Amino acid sequence: MRRATEITSAAELFLSREAEFGLYIHTPFCVTKCPYCDFNSYQGLSHHEDEVVDTILRELAMLPKPSKISTVFIGGGTPSMLSEKNIERLFRAVRSATNDEFLREWTVEVNPESVTKPKLDVISNEGATRISVGVQSFNDSHLRLLGRAHSSGKARQALEMISGTKLDLSIDLITCLPGQTVDQALEDAREAMNYPAGHISCYCLTFEEGTKFREDLEAGTIAESSEELALEIMQTVYSEITSNGFSRYEVSNFAKPGKECLHNLGYWTGSDYLGIGPGAASRAGRIRSKTNLHPTEYTIVNLSETGLISEFEILSNEQIAIETIMMGLRLSSGLNMETFRNLTGMDIEEFNGVQIRAAVHKGWISKSANSFKVPANNLHLLDHIISSLTT
Repeated sequence: MRRATEITSAAELFLSREAEFGLYIHTPFCVTKCPYCDFNSYQGLSHHEDEVVDTILRELAMLPKPSKISTVFIGGGTPSMLSEKNIERLFRAVRSATNDEFLREWTVEVNPESVTKPKLDVISNEGATRISVGVQSFNDSHLRLLGRAHSSGKARQALEMISGTKLDLSIDLITCLPGQTVDQALEDAREAMNYPAGHISCYCLTFEEGTKFREDLEAGTIAESSEELALEIMQTVYSEITSNGFSRYEVSNFAKPGKECLHNLGYWTGSDYLGIGPGAASRAGRIRSKTNLHPTEYTIVNLSETGLISEFEILSNEQIAIETIMMGLRLSSGLNMETFRNLTGMDIEEFNGVQIRAAVHKGWISKSANSFKVPANNLHLLDHIISSLTT
């Protein structure tokens, strides 16, 4: 038996897998690189599409058939940028690797500018159950600010097309934009809810290291919303969404009953996942790995000769504990103590009992019989609370 450090593909970690796991597939191509985006995505490299898809298919073929894949998420980048032919190839390979006995959800991300009726037909007919649309805003000036490749009209056109399919619809929005008012953010949320979406992700804009927006912020050519305005926007928008039949099940995610994203819930509750595609991360028990980032380094030749793994790590109990706290406290259901014990082999009080008791005393978190959670009125303090519990 090969040692884990000798693997050429993360798929090898799941060859004799008894437990169910999530499958993430990364397609790194985009029409443009948005100035706020720190994801592993590239513009101008779509001529490598065939080779990347070929390699993804080769990795998928390494899995036993059928595998115990419980959720599939095809993200990016922009999966809908793939040609109709490659979408069909990819989806058929995924379908071949899965088993209806275990598969509960299959999501694909799309951006409005590359949504077409033929592509939607393939997505729907080949097995996907859920589609996540990167709308971000229905305001054209804000879309231009965000560097998006679509207009508000194109977003509406794409949503109308998707509404005519059997796919569960999720809409992504970004709020707290420079110059955005509370009313403008509210208009975006209200328009999103005009469509038959069962799920809305609503994120506050962040200025991540390595992005154009971060450079502009440091150069003084763009300004963040004030903390007071950002909080008012979030509270107003989130209240509007939850008053229309959505539950805030995660700090930035809202769902109607039964429409939560099961794949992302897997991440937040510590489930294992296999990542395939350039830069995709995997976790199998205590082992975490990451594939080569750049599309030109993610090839069948590399898979055969040097392997695709660029990072490999065996996680300590402390690392797992910190990540479990960080993820669990994002959920409205909170950090489950049994889950923490199963993943780390210890009780949370053993890990950071002093900090936990202090956070409860301050009212930052609440404790029930089997969980710790951050009350809704404290979620804007989440980063600070997590930091206090993990450092």
